[in-house]
Amino acid sequence: MDRYLLATDLDGTLIPLEDTPEWNAEILRFRRLAMASPRLLLAYVTGRRLESALDGAAGFRLPLPELLICDLGASVYRKTGRDYELDQGFRGLLLHAWQGRIARDIAPLLDKIEGLTPRPAETQGEFKQGYYTNQGQRGREAVQRVAERLRVAGLDSNLVCGVDVRTGAGLLDVLPTLAAKDHALAYLRDRLAIPHDHIVFAGDSGHDLAAFTSGFNAIVVANATDEVREEARRQAEAKGVAHRLYFADHSYISGVMEGARHFNLFTGEDA
Repeated sequence: MDRYLLATDLDGTLIPLEDTPEWNAEILRFRRLAMASPRLLLAYVTGRRLESALDGAAGFRLPLPELLICDLGASVYRKTGRDYELDQGFRGLLLHAWQGRIARDIAPLLDKIEGLTPRPAETQGEFKQGYYTNQGQRGREAVQRVAERLRVAGLDSNLVCGVDVRTGAGLLDVLPTLAAKDHALAYLRDRLAIPHDHIVFAGDSGHDLAAFTSGFNAIVVANATDEVREEARRQAEAKGVAHRLYFADHSYISGVMEGARHFNLFTGEDA
């Protein structure tokens, strides 16, 4: 039996930003559809660490996935019985990209950059060093200085910028160049021998753009901003993969299910 993979972002995609009875009912529908589709592998793709991702899934009564891509694509976990085991093959690729170093080895290189403040230790990862940054020009200058120091050190890195939706603070995550959602999906495609056309990614934010436009089938849920939707469309057209994008009419988990039906992921009577 051919396998299919639904890889979906959590917060703002599978997990609604509002905890209402409507979304609770949709989550139950998703559970039933996923459980009734034996060919379907489920992966959660998130910026959260493993423990936080599992807590979030449990808090919203989501089904446990077979796979987890955490830390913005800097770690891959596979379910083994009741536990999740770090994929050492993917870890080895990241270790090689940073010449045998991990995030705590990178941090001293970025000390005393004006406008850069390390985020709390519990938000960091083995290959993810996170900072708060100033907004505006000062923040952009800080990011440029980070990029320059990493370039001088010969460390190929992926700099992910964002905004804390609760505080409005700028965010910067420093990762190895291969630590990204699209690269992690490509690794799992090859590792698990899943046909490229059988993989579907779902997301909602600017952090998902690389995965949206990487050539995998992709679902953009309706609560994505107009800016994200237009940029996803622009990049996909430039890369010749616009036919892979599905713009859902529904938000959050309803949009994920809508897109999954479009790509024929679900089987069973309710599909």
